[in-house]
Amino acid sequence: MPYDKNNKWVKSLGRTAPTNHVRPGTSRLIKDDDMRIWLMLQTWSDFAQSLYDYCLTHGGLTEKQMLSAEKMRIKVDPEYDPYGEGVWEGVYIDDEDKYIFKISIVTKNNDEQVRSIRKRLIDMPGWSDIKLASDKALLFGCIKTGTYRMLNDDELIDIGRRTGICCDCGKVLDNPKSIAAGIGPYCAKIRSQTNQ
Repeated sequence: MPYDKNNKWVKSLGRTAPTNHVRPGTSRLIKDDDMRIWLMLQTWSDFAQSLYDYCLTHGGLTEKQMLSAEKMRIKVDPEYDPYGEGVWEGVYIDDEDKYIFKISIVTKNNDEQVRSIRKRLIDMPGWSDIKLASDKALLFGCIKTGTYRMLNDDELIDIGRRTGICCDCGKVLDNPKSIAAGIGPYCAKIRSQTNQ
């Protein structure tokens, strides 16, 4: 076996391999500090403690383990809401005016509808997906308590004008008319169709 007990490669076949190589499979572990701490506090559950021990030993949980932990937490923690029950689609802003978040319904190729949850720095183009359930739960909690608020159309246009980035698609506005409008032509057309 080319790994020692510290997950480092050892000499093999007369060659020295890098000692910082990650054991296959462990790079796909989900590292979620919020879930790790929650599991640690569930001393009443042997299952939660076994997941916590695995997380400590390996630095994260597998996707299957994370799903099991999420199901358990949903059952016992009424504040934990990774699905955003009652949270509307729209664009939200954090309490520091630093990040904006976009919640929308997306239809996939097989006509399945899924909820898309993305974020970006207010003055940086491009959206990144929010994938961890604990990050989603934190976002939805902030929205429900009013810490984060939904932006109206005028505010979205204002942000687009100030930053030169479309708040719908997250792309840089490079046309003077689009910059003045605060939104790209395609997004403006889609928005006008949905508002009718």
